Amino acid sequence: GFRTTLGGYLEDDDVSAAIVYAADNGAQIISISWGDVILAPIINDACNYAYNLGVSVVASAGNEGGVGLLYPAALDNVLSVTAVDENLKICSFSSYGEGIDLCGPGLSIYSTYLNNEYKTESGTSMAAPFVAGCAGLLLSQNPLLSNVEVYNLIKISCNDLGDEGYDNVYGYGIIDAEKLLQNAGADIKPLSTIFYPPYNTGYMQDIPIIGTAYCENFFCYTLGYTTKQEPVENDWLDVITHNPEPILYTDPVVDDTLGTFIINGIQDSTYYIRLSMKDIHGKNYIDIVKISVDRTPPQFVPNATASTFRYNFDKKDYYILSTATEPSQFCATCFSAYSDTFSLIQKKYDYFTTMKLPQHLPDESYSYYLSIQNHAGLSENSTIFSDAITIDNSTISTSGFDPIASYSHSVYLCSNKYDIDGDGKIELVFMEFPDEGSYGPVRFCEYDNINNELDVVYTMSNSFIPWSIGDTDADGNHEILGNRADSMLIYEAVTPTSYPSRYVNSINDAYTGTFYDFNNDGSDDLVVRSADIIGSYSHYDVYSRSGDNFNLECMILNNTHTYSRNELSPNIRFGDLNNDSKRNILFSDIDGDILIYQINNNYSVTRIDSLKIPIPNAYYNAVGDFDGDGLLEFIVGGYSDDDDDVNNQFWLYGVYKYIDGNPTLLEYIQIAGVSSNNGLSVGDLDGDGADEIVIAAAPDIYIYKLIDNGKSYDIVPQWVGSSYRTYQPVCVDVNNDGSYKAAYNHYDQNDSLVLVLSSFPTDPPAPSTPMPQNFYVMPLCKDIVSFSWNAQIADSFYLYKEQGQNIEMIVIPGNKTSYLDSNVIADSLYEYSLSAFKDGQESYRTLPTEIIPIDPPSLHSVNMISLNSILLNFDKTLNRDCEQVSNFYLNEYGYPESVIPTNSQLSLLLTFAVPLQEIDSPFMLSVENIVGIFNTPMADTILAFMYQEDLTRPYIASSSLERSKEIYIGYNETVDPVTAGNISNYTLLFPEIAEANSISRIQVDNEAVTLTLTHKIKPVGEPYFIKIFNVTDLAGNYILPGKNLIKITIPITDLDNVAVFPNPATIENETLYFQNLPTSGSADFYIYDLEGNLVNTFSAEFLSEDYNSAEWDLSNQSGKKVASGMYFYLIKYSDL
Repeated sequence: GFRTTLGGYLEDDDVSAAIVYAADNGAQIISISWGDVILAPIINDACNYAYNLGVSVVASAGNEGGVGLLYPAALDNVLSVTAVDENLKICSFSSYGEGIDLCGPGLSIYSTYLNNEYKTESGTSMAAPFVAGCAGLLLSQNPLLSNVEVYNLIKISCNDLGDEGYDNVYGYGIIDAEKLLQNAGADIKPLSTIFYPPYNTGYMQDIPIIGTAYCENFFCYTLGYTTKQEPVENDWLDVITHNPEPILYTDPVVDDTLGTFIINGIQDSTYYIRLSMKDIHGKNYIDIVKISVDRTPPQFVPNATASTFRYNFDKKDYYILSTATEPSQFCATCFSAYSDTFSLIQKKYDYFTTMKLPQHLPDESYSYYLSIQNHAGLSENSTIFSDAITIDNSTISTSGFDPIASYSHSVYLCSNKYDIDGDGKIELVFMEFPDEGSYGPVRFCEYDNINNELDVVYTMSNSFIPWSIGDTDADGNHEILGNRADSMLIYEAVTPTSYPSRYVNSINDAYTGTFYDFNNDGSDDLVVRSADIIGSYSHYDVYSRSGDNFNLECMILNNTHTYSRNELSPNIRFGDLNNDSKRNILFSDIDGDILIYQINNNYSVTRIDSLKIPIPNAYYNAVGDFDGDGLLEFIVGGYSDDDDDVNNQFWLYGVYKYIDGNPTLLEYIQIAGVSSNNGLSVGDLDGDGADEIVIAAAPDIYIYKLIDNGKSYDIVPQWVGSSYRTYQPVCVDVNNDGSYKAAYNHYDQNDSLVLVLSSFPTDPPAPSTPMPQNFYVMPLCKDIVSFSWNAQIADSFYLYKEQGQNIEMIVIPGNKTSYLDSNVIADSLYEYSLSAFKDGQESYRTLPTEIIPIDPPSLHSVNMISLNSILLNFDKTLNRDCEQVSNFYLNEYGYPESVIPTNSQLSLLLTFAVPLQEIDSPFMLSVENIVGIFNTPMADTILAFMYQEDLTRPYIASSSLERSKEIYIGYNETVDPVTAGNISNYTLLFPEIAEANSISRIQVDNEAVTLTLTHKIKPVGEPYFIKIFNVTDLAGNYILPGKNLIKITIPITDLDNVAVFPNPATIENETLYFQNLPTSGSADFYIYDLEGNLVNTFSAEFLSEDYNSAEWDLSNQSGKKVASGMYFYLIKYSDL
């Protein structure tokens, strides 16, 4: 997967669908500025699909700053581009290595940006568009060039950089647009290209090498291999003899076998195969592919297979995790005693897998086993993991913890336990997020429980992020600690009941901090997270106050092992964690280390314990009494933000307690998905004497309770809602009466992000009737909607049905857990929710579910579109769940490698690992789990389709203007006379200044088509274009979308059509234009006044079809503007 500029996430199937969509809709060039270190088959298949449609695919090499190209740039059918600076030196961030094709400018490039802006950016992502733009410029000159010709023209038009000829840093050099256009008309044939083996494939036996080695003045070619990523010439060994001296092949080869890689005697490893061709002048042409030799099946890493669940808003998602000894494709087969068997298949080859189970599985225990297959096709099966996954579809309540007050902006909250102004209310302290910039006003709010409002009682004149409230000089005047840039600022109140206003001092090179009485002397000290790094260690610093100065008393280092640097969390916590009546410090770091220190009264600390949580970025921690036993527990969490796999983006929190003197893990909390701007807090929100855990994990916020079961602990979610940009939720006793409420940012009904204060209800209390669980709504067809749920027996259930302004309540008997609603209007939007009614009390309603009754999709056709791809066409838009490869199984060929949605989710492109063989026709394809966009299910089916012998799509091979009214079109094969003779399949894209025209007659003769126009076409200084749609060959294959354009340029050999404008020219005009000049040669211009005096002369050289105009700047030979009047021009034309 890939991160977007705005922080969104695109999975592999998203970008693959975009590639296929672009190719299907006539794109001739696709520029890709993203990449992945791991090749997903679906990305490979999408690029192959586009390439086979004639698309030129250009991709950035990557910004990894070393050897190794990202995918898809590393694919052999993609032009890979690295970046150079203004001195034509490789940029430090650029990826390079074997397979790099060329380079482009990539440092400090000023270009377009989002929201109609411009911005300077650097990266290979900036270099690739230069090459794509040059490819577009080339096709504007000759739209009939194939992508093979485009690739080769670009390579031979580069200016060499680095080592002479091709090298693995700069490839063929830097793109040269002028040289490319000069070569545009050259007869370029394929040069040095390996077609087989494909890039990044695996083999167990000798490998035939198929491709082309041909050029003008051909001399020889060689085939070598190496295991090194940055080889020198002596590292290359011959593919047959395994010696440094290569075999010289002196006969050119076109689309045939070049040689064979003999693997007997070499070790299993990753290898680079190089085709190196030379002409008689010594110029070298290179192509390199990466393959692996693997004769050993993959193995499962012992004790590295498990299942888990993660909270995903109001339900749980279930996952299977495993690890292999080499990159492999994982497949999990899951089964239970009462349900159908299903499979999960990972979409790429990797060492690790995290496979998500389908939603809406029944509440059952599932067993599973795994199989893994490496690039060479070798496989291994695991043991069966019996009853390893128990599905629990219970629903987290989204009601009962509702906002009671709000503030009209989103804020950065600060924890506070003080009634600063002495009026009996504890203030909410926060920085209001500004509309622009990083720092907004710091405000103090109080809760008005009469009007349920948050009232601002004080606003500071300074802008910063508040972190803590305390008193470092024990004078009773409250102080506030805040951060601005890299400094911690301290402000103090001037009286015990006033708000902080006086600036005291600042601590520089510090990010975060808190007040805490470190020395236990009655005065708070200052504990800050320093920005300074000592070696690889970051640290906290403790300061005491003397007057208005702060003195460094001690430094708390994080000296745990690290792979980079021990960056500490912004939060440090205090409390008697091990119940020994001594105070402790708790903090965590980016590596997942948890450190616990004992505080000594002489400003020193002693580390007593360290733990490891299996997650990076462990920035979040808190301390509280979670089970209400009077002893403290602590929670530490972090997140995995894997750009390659959305299933590896999750939060992990560990809850710990000292038991028998040892810090012990009680339970983990996992939450699916990762977004920025999150936080953690604890507080007794329900008044039972135990602190709840509040986790803001955008776009959600959760409340959890720790339950002591005697021999074990459970963490039970109490409520979930929506939250965003809550860096630190705060649990606060705003009324100072022991009743805690939670403050966090939340989108209101007007879609505005505001601060809200929420609490559990007390008067009236929450209903005791349980809410129905796992409420699931699904249309069966356009006339019937199905409902199911889990619930205890009730007196009745209330189904709320809303359509527009109409609300209906349907009463369902209390012993039912399903219902069919047949009183619906097809294609209309409905919203349903469900509640339970028992003993005179109604439960909370379930979350509303929107649904549109619609008939299920049906499969219209199945067509082979290549030897290993088929296209399934449906009559209705499909749900994204249909893209799972396990939904399709082809007899003799198994599951497809990839499934790519196309045609606006109306079609699915299935690609298999090997070509389909005619001997296996008719093919039997099993299709299951297909649902429409609103989950209307299609019946599972098995369908047959036939082998299609002719899969070549027609395209325009040549075109010419035969006479002034007749246009000849030459196709690559015989076309269908009906579609080729249909005038509506042709669109004339003629210049606006040309005479209106139309097609009067079409003559079709096998592969030749002649169009006769109503009027002659004349030179107008611009090319004429004709675009062709829906023409097929005799097998019904449609014309290639990128090769359906004709460009007609009319040579001009005289001066009969010269046009001059503006004429007359006025004082406002700066330039006079001469158009429709001859399309070759040169022209000299002479300007005279009425008296015959020569006013000025100028020339237009190298006239061509794309440059046949000239300009006069209305000046004389002295450079001064000419006076108003009449002038004559004389043009002298010379045809070179």
